[in-house]
Amino acid sequence: MTVVNDEAQLIAKVLLTKDQQAFATLVIHHQQSLRQYCRRLCTPDLDLADDIAQETLIQAYRKLSLFNGSGKFISWLFRIAYFQYLQYLRSHKSYEEFDENSADEQEQVSNHQSSAAFDDLEKAMSVLSVNERNCITLHYSFGYTQAEIADLVDMPLGTIKSQIKRGKEKLIRVLNESSNSSCQNISGAA
Repeated sequence: MTVVNDEAQLIAKVLLTKDQQAFATLVIHHQQSLRQYCRRLCTPDLDLADDIAQETLIQAYRKLSLFNGSGKFISWLFRIAYFQYLQYLRSHKSYEEFDENSADEQEQVSNHQSSAAFDDLEKAMSVLSVNERNCITLHYSFGYTQAEIADLVDMPLGTIKSQIKRGKEKLIRVLNESSNSSCQNISGAA
């Protein structure tokens, strides 16, 4: 029997007997996906991503009775991670970083575009707003539909569609400009 088929039984075992081994089995099965999600969400701060993933698992254990089983367990973990990250931003960063419409975002995009270090997707993801990065990651990395993302993060479907569209446009622009500046650097060195 695989963990996926056995997931409901493991959750029931944790709830009824506080069986930490059963929860550990769930963690082992889902930790790689959770860490990948957190790393994309928190890019480029990998230490923060690991902290968010750890805090997510602690919260999941504490609040497992709130999991109603109507969706996937990993989706529930992603939801907790997303809200842990938002909570972190609210308490450790200025609200402007959380606000996707701030003027500082355009300056950040401009600064990042001119950086020669922006040569891969992971770095380019850092220019996206929190919501754009979250929606892009859930949709393209984990295969969630836009409707599933809307349910997962409790946002209207139209907002999710806009976040994905804007995020893709920014990524394309940043990656194209990064590629062009790399080509100019190479031709200038020749």
